[in-house]
Amino acid sequence: MKLENDYPLIYKKINLFLKVRKIIIILYLIALVASVTTNLIVGGKLWCIYVLGGELITYYAFFDRPLINNVIVKRITILLFIIILYLKAIDLVNSTNWSYLVIDIITFSLLLLQIIFFFVNYEQHKNKIILMFITSFCSVIFCLMAILKIFPINWAVIVTGSVGLFTIILLLVFYLKATILELKKYFSLK
Repeated sequence: MKLENDYPLIYKKINLFLKVRKIIIILYLIALVASVTTNLIVGGKLWCIYVLGGELITYYAFFDRPLINNVIVKRITILLFIIILYLKAIDLVNSTNWSYLVIDIITFSLLLLQIIFFFVNYEQHKNKIILMFITSFCSVIFCLMAILKIFPINWAVIVTGSVGLFTIILLLVFYLKATILELKKYFSLK
């Protein structure tokens, strides 16, 4: 007896975004290899880091679409952390200290953005506690390191550390169960 297939045939859809993303990644890799090779041949400062940083920023800004937790707050947070690392890399390559104040201001702006998104619609963003908690914790640690004279201290570090500490206290006082639950989920080894 011959069985007939009553189910419709499934055709694989061609997703234009994924094709463009593959082409962009290939172009990025070619540009990175070319810039590193040129930088090694010519010598001098490691300006190929500028190329890598620019590629990472544009990729995460326009072409990264995670399947899980693809929300605007997470995407902005990751993008701003990459921008902070990029500014620090430029600062290290050029042997200057201009990025320090800019990084503090960006971190303060990121904290404010996370707080606004979180408290405007708590029910929708309650699973984003971990982003705000990590950013706040990092800003408090950075402020403590500045107070201990490991980093230079300025007004932006103090303001960012204060807002981070206030946010952590607020989360632990009003959202203790949700914060502990999210921390357990995030640091779970299962």
